[in-house]
Amino acid sequence: MGLFDRFRAASAAFRGTVMASSNELRAMSIDDLARAIRDAGAGGQAYSGVNVSVTSAQRVAAVFAAVRILSNGVAQLPIAVFRQEGDQRTARPDHPVHRLLAHRPNHWQTSFEFRKLLQRDLLFRGNGYAYKVLGARGVQALWRMHPDRVTPEQDPRTLDITYKYQPTNGLPMQTFAA
Repeated sequence: MGLFDRFRAASAAFRGTVMASSNELRAMSIDDLARAIRDAGAGGQAYSGVNVSVTSAQRVAAVFAAVRILSNGVAQLPIAVFRQEGDQRTARPDHPVHRLLAHRPNHWQTSFEFRKLLQRDLLFRGNGYAYKVLGARGVQALWRMHPDRVTPEQDPRTLDITYKYQPTNGLPMQTFAA
């Protein structure tokens, strides 16, 4: 693919189309784009025979821009906590988790930064995880957990889900209930 073809392909990617060959364009939905980014982040060999990892995918300007646009867009959406009672949903702005999600999930991140990072995790690694820090008054903070260090497991008997987390500091693996 020549330089001109690369510019044309990048331009098409921003318009929501993708190059199928040098002469053919096909439409790409947002789900297709998210799947392509996630698949590129999973690592392995692309159709061209080149190994692709999260790190190498982030170096591609079109991938980096697409993830930035999607994660910024999701992070700036309004967020609310609701209570479900039968068929009725009631907004709960007084709920402690609403304060964390909408304003400050922890002492070093804003809501925007936290949600943007979780969305990036979702796009690049297929899932995003947060640890609920509990205190005397319930959930006190939300901490992002790196998805490469989290393994979800389902008990075949009870179908309960647990998450195994391997800390970076050499501590033993920790297990958390869903």
